[in-house]
Amino acid sequence: MPNRLIFQGTTTYLSKHWYAKIISPLVEVKKLLQAIYQFLLHLIWSEFIYGKQLENEIESLVAFLVFYLLSLLGYYLRDYIQIILIIFFLIWYLDCWFAKYQYFQKNYKIDIFIYEIDLSKIICCLSLPHTQTQSIFASFSPQEVSYIAIEKSPLLGGAFQEVLDEVWQIEVYLFNGKHFVIDENLIVNESLLTAKKLANYF
Repeated sequence: MPNRLIFQGTTTYLSKHWYAKIISPLVEVKKLLQAIYQFLLHLIWSEFIYGKQLENEIESLVAFLVFYLLSLLGYYLRDYIQIILIIFFLIWYLDCWFAKYQYFQKNYKIDIFIYEIDLSKIICCLSLPHTQTQSIFASFSPQEVSYIAIEKSPLLGGAFQEVLDEVWQIEVYLFNGKHFVIDENLIVNESLLTAKKLANYF
């Protein structure tokens, strides 16, 4: 009995661009600045809004050193800060733009195929971009399927791993706890229709 295709979906394949290693120091600087910002914001909210003071002397010393170093850095870079910010923004913007462009290209999609081998066996295969071969990544029986879920997930991409968009992912959950994404879509109504068809089959 030949394999019967019962579903075909797609998921995202976002590969790293050639420039990712070049701008990796900027990515790390951004992460460091974000961590410092979160620390200072937490400090301000704790002390000025909730009236909580730092009980640990080491934490107070760290906070003082952070303020001191940022002030010193701002003083010495005061003549170049605008140029630095503009260059950083342009690099960040281009990285996000390339990642979004890559996402909307069909040749950067992973094709997912679900086949019925017989009444007691289902296999899931995937095909990477620019390839014709299919690889099996899951095998189960229809009775093992617990439910079909739709979840909204942020789409991260680019060297900075920024949120490019939000997608609706369809996942198959098995009774043994395993689950895997078999399709994703930007439009929730289309995902609902797809999930309903799969639920009717299983």
